[in-house]
Amino acid sequence: MRFLIEYKDFKTKEENNFSLQLLDTFLNEHLIGEFHGSKFECILIRFINNPTSKKKYKLRVLYENIAEIELPGNFNNNKNLNIVDFLTGLHRVEEAIMLVKTIKLKSELDFSEDKLLLEFQQSIKNAPRTLKELKTYFKKQKQTVQSNWAKLADLSMKRSLSNPKPLTKPLITISISAPMEETEPDYTFIYTEIFSNLLRKSQVMLPGYSHIFIHLADTLVEAKQEFTPNPHGKDAFSIIDTKKYMASNNETKSNMMFNSIVSH
Repeated sequence: MRFLIEYKDFKTKEENNFSLQLLDTFLNEHLIGEFHGSKFECILIRFINNPTSKKKYKLRVLYENIAEIELPGNFNNNKNLNIVDFLTGLHRVEEAIMLVKTIKLKSELDFSEDKLLLEFQQSIKNAPRTLKELKTYFKKQKQTVQSNWAKLADLSMKRSLSNPKPLTKPLITISISAPMEETEPDYTFIYTEIFSNLLRKSQVMLPGYSHIFIHLADTLVEAKQEFTPNPHGKDAFSIIDTKKYMASNNETKSNMMFNSIVSH
């Protein structure tokens, strides 16, 4: 389950809390790689600081597959790392998870609350407990976020396999992207055109979407940073040695590009 932590202070109008950004990273590090039902791909928790007396807290479905939940907060320091704010937010997450089942839906709820709660409770054992530990965790945040995004790409595939859909739409395009800047001949463009044309002529059908986006990079983790949840397309990922590619002749480049694409 993916988590998105947002923040809004009605008094100061600030919308960022440094410690809650780390909470977002922490929750996804421990929970984003597991499947918790087909209804929601994300739980968005928005903490409201200094709410007005008339504030009505949102509890709804957003974009068809996000559970949006607002909770009143009591946070003290928006701009600096603060272990109290981090732990305050952490211990409100269980409340948010339990509110998911109360969202009004037009269809049946497929949501593994018990499994998610159990895994959340287990993750708490690994949470920073002191400001020193929180600062240590902050130092590796960038690397953790990259890993989280890669796990999200894997989870998207896991969700698709666990809930297969009928083949209802014809493939329109295969789009290939790579991090290197090519001069002529541009093999990313060439193979985009070749595969798109061949598969269209073969009348390939896809389960509810019409586009496939293939991302190439030196590592799968780097390639998966280009993943974007998109109901109109599906992402795929593969490895290409960019330094070797740029130093090679055209024939080798063509073979490397082809092999990377077909191995995805």
